Amino acid sequence: MSAPLYEALEDYAAKKYSRFHMPGHKGSPGCLPENLFRLDVTELPETDDLYVPTGCILRAEELASAYFGSAVTMFSAGGCTLAVQTMLACAASASPSDRLVVSRTAHKSVVNTMVTLDLQPIWLRTSTPDTVRTALKENPNVLGVFVTSPDYYGRLADIPGLAAVCAAYGLPLLVDNAHGSHLGAFHIHPITQGAAIVACSAHKTTPALTGGAFIHFSDARYAAAAREWMSFFGSSSPSFPILASLDLARDWLQNEGEAAYGPVAGEVAKLRELAVSLGFALPDGGAALDPARFTVNTAVRGISGHKAAQFFREHMVQPEFADDRFVIFIPTPFNAPLDFARLRETMTALSSCPPDIAPDRTAVDVGDADLPAVAMRLREAALSPRERLSPEQAAGRVSVGTICPCPPGKVVLAPGEVVEEKHCREIFKAVSFVSATATTR
Repeated sequence: MSAPLYEALEDYAAKKYSRFHMPGHKGSPGCLPENLFRLDVTELPETDDLYVPTGCILRAEELASAYFGSAVTMFSAGGCTLAVQTMLACAASASPSDRLVVSRTAHKSVVNTMVTLDLQPIWLRTSTPDTVRTALKENPNVLGVFVTSPDYYGRLADIPGLAAVCAAYGLPLLVDNAHGSHLGAFHIHPITQGAAIVACSAHKTTPALTGGAFIHFSDARYAAAAREWMSFFGSSSPSFPILASLDLARDWLQNEGEAAYGPVAGEVAKLRELAVSLGFALPDGGAALDPARFTVNTAVRGISGHKAAQFFREHMVQPEFADDRFVIFIPTPFNAPLDFARLRETMTALSSCPPDIAPDRTAVDVGDADLPAVAMRLREAALSPRERLSPEQAAGRVSVGTICPCPPGKVVLAPGEVVEEKHCREIFKAVSFVSATATTR
């Protein structure tokens, strides 16, 4: 056999890491059947059609809608990206405006979809009720407000407060809840807190297969064109095993999710308490935290997040992600007690490691950088001639590509924005080149 990808996956599975990364099933069948090959079929009279459902898919979506508390819920086999694309297209097609108030903490699919739909962003450095209210006062003609909650570090936006502001202006609140499909187990899902449309990447925190996502609508009117837009952006051959896993994940959430996630929240609370007692820190900024995500700032002890992540891996604990300051872990009910014990023990051992950087007590930098100047419309720039330059060569030029490292999901540069020298350090963290067009000098 010569199958390098398959062999690499088998090698990884054989190492038996404690998996604190997505997907939520952690490599165990969970609620999924062992043999999914027999479910890998196509659109048939018995199996329904995702984009024109009249049978079993429609019934499965109706059950999901009832559980999540939406007016309409639809399945996506194209991940949360397809859900985001559909969400933005639905909102844009229902409004005469081409401008969207959008959080800078956004997945690259948001920028790419705005390019496709020729939308122009009004960027928010932070998405609080006050900042959104100010943006709407200063920009009276917009189609809606788009925020990400929770963010990659587990910080939750004030969805009820944001929804109230949007309602006062008669605008929909659109939420990228990619990392929060499980929040219904804690009764804090955005669709029940006033959001108009919510995209959820089910595989990240629930036992669905990678690529499985939900899109929820608070009002059926928002969903009127959703099927058409999903078929516009999505594959004409959606994966039935992924769709079936969404149905099973919903059933598991409905029957076991709340009871299963309670102990996870308890373990996370103990991990946070231990981290602080060891001199580490939690994400700051005043936001509430996802009860089921553990993010630890090791840089406050002079240990970079990258070094800490490597230390965890050496002790058979695989985190989801690390940056200069933070290490992120995604626990779910499918992590075994051994996993949590390993994580606690390894974090305790990490506290004795020598520092590799100067102690850093600053806040997480998502959204902190000044917004670049805008020289061109998003779509105009994205379709312009381009050349590849190193970040230092690109200063003063106009970006035609999107620099949005994901994780963690932060737009450093969007098409049409001027590359400034002060942004080059952030760009270096993400890429080794910039696609740029004409100089602004």
